[in-house]
Amino acid sequence: IFAAYYLPAFQVEDEYPLQIMAEYLNTQLYYYLRIEEGLSYSPGAGLFWDENGGIFYISSDFNTPDWPEGEKKLHQFIRSFIEQGMTQEELDHTRKKLLLSEALYSPTNASLVDWYRENELEFDPAKGRFVNVEAEYRKVTIEQIQAVARRYLSSTQYQLVDEPTMTLNQFWVLLIGSPVALLALIVWVVWRRKIRKPNNTELLS
Repeated sequence: IFAAYYLPAFQVEDEYPLQIMAEYLNTQLYYYLRIEEGLSYSPGAGLFWDENGGIFYISSDFNTPDWPEGEKKLHQFIRSFIEQGMTQEELDHTRKKLLLSEALYSPTNASLVDWYRENELEFDPAKGRFVNVEAEYRKVTIEQIQAVARRYLSSTQYQLVDEPTMTLNQFWVLLIGSPVALLALIVWVVWRRKIRKPNNTELLS
């Protein structure tokens, strides 16, 4: 299941609340659908966004027999988050996790300085100045998180893919049929080349 929520053109005031919300939901979906319910292997959430617009997505994979129950649990999870939001403790933990996950990619002091120069200070064209990302994360409140959740996740402007792209039988047909079709193509190409190749008698005549 893939729920893609439409995001309008880039809005600076929503950037950091959306990033924190995506990280929080990504973690919570994993604990809820995989660890607690055992219904999904790789649930997740994230966003793609620029000055032209983008999407906030929530996705999860389910085995075919678990599909109805998994879809029901996923919708319940989204509705619960929109209504209840997150606690201050959860916000603080998620914010710290975002910052540490970026810093951990920098194994040396020099590379850590480079990371802060390249990522921690982002240029904001709307304000005409550089923005301290860590400071912006720390400004985000739980009220802002709930506001963007209600603004975007409650929207009717979203696309829901709630059916498997293929059945199990179709998958096995594709898995077995592809090598057979490839082998048949190779045999046909070789045969065509042989019948087109002139023999020695034809060349001498």
